[in-house]
Formats: sequence, C-alpha cells, structure tokens
Amino acid sequence: KGQVDGGSKLLNQIVPDFQIKSPGYFWSPAWRSHQWDGKIKYVSDYGYFQTGLLPQIIAWLESKGYEYEIIENRDTDIPHKFPIKTVGEYTLRENQIEAIGSVVLNKVGGIIFPRGIIAASTNAGKTLIAAGIFKVYKKPTILLINNKTLFEQFEDELPTLLGDYFGVVSSSKEEWKPFTMAMVQTLV
Repeated sequence: KGQVDGGSKLLNQIVPDFQIKSPGYFWSPAWRSHQWDGKIKYVSDYGYFQTGLLPQIIAWLESKGYEYEIIENRDTDIPHKFPIKTVGEYTLRENQIEAIGSVVLNKVGGIIFPRGIIAASTNAGKTLIAAGIFKVYKKPTILLINNKTLFEQFEDELPTLLGDYFGVVSSSKEEWKPFTMAMVQTLV
C-alpha cells in the first residue's frame, strides 16, 4: 500500500477525484439507510491507496501543481539479471529483450516499478517475453490473460520453458506456483 500524506487540504481534493459510484449502489441496504454514500474510494480518507495506482497518483499531483517526495519503505534491492539473451534453449530477439526491459527497468517517480502490459503483435514471442521476465527475477509472478486462445497457447508452451515453476489457475484447476498464469475472467 501507499499513502498520500499532505494534510487535510490535499486529502479533501484527492479523495473525491479517486472515487466512482458503485454499480447498483442504489440497491444496497447501506446506501438506502444512509450509512454509505454509494462510492468506491480508491484513495481512503486517510490517504491510503493500492500501490498499483502510484502512476495515476503522481500524475494527479503533478497536474494540480503539488510537489511531492516519495519515501520508499519497500525492500528495493531486488536482484535481477538483465539483460538476458536466452530463455531455455531459445535465443531472444532484440525486440523481445526490449519488451522484457520495459517491465524490468520501469520506473515511476524515480523508483523501481516493475509492472507492465505486454502489448505485442502476433508472432512477437509473447510466451518467451513472459518467461524472460520471470527468468530475470525468479520471484513470484502472475500472468493475467484475457483471451482464451492466447491462454491455451501459453498453457502449452510455458511448461517447456519454466518446468516446475509453472502453475495455472483456471475454471478446471488451481495450481499456484512461482509463475502462475490465470484468466482474468476466472479470477474475477
């Protein structure tokens, strides 16, 4: 979790800008009895937010002209081996190494923020890119996929690249491993 700590003036501005009306809120007994305003708050009244929102929080602060300082309490000494040239018996192409680097070397507000979306075309080697990101860190990784065809392709190819590190969460099985692949729809 992250926290915006800038006093009540800042919180009174940021909290409403990071909330939405909950779908179907008017059916909620809490809303009907005036115990809830029907809004989902992505920044709490105390300034807490999920770390995944950090890029949006920084963009908001900059758009409003606020100066900010990020105080990092995470263990940022995440050892990684990048750049890598191979995954299993396959040699990576330059564009694949670049795609891995776009996640591994990603920074937000000057701090390491190793997250990303692999938006690659057909035959770009998305399977190798995903396995390469895992190979760089060897840390618990989840790969979310929203396309059944791509899911089936990854399910066939990743075990040969990752071996016992590979697990799948789907409607028919739940096998959590250091590198776990799941359909977004299944997790929802």
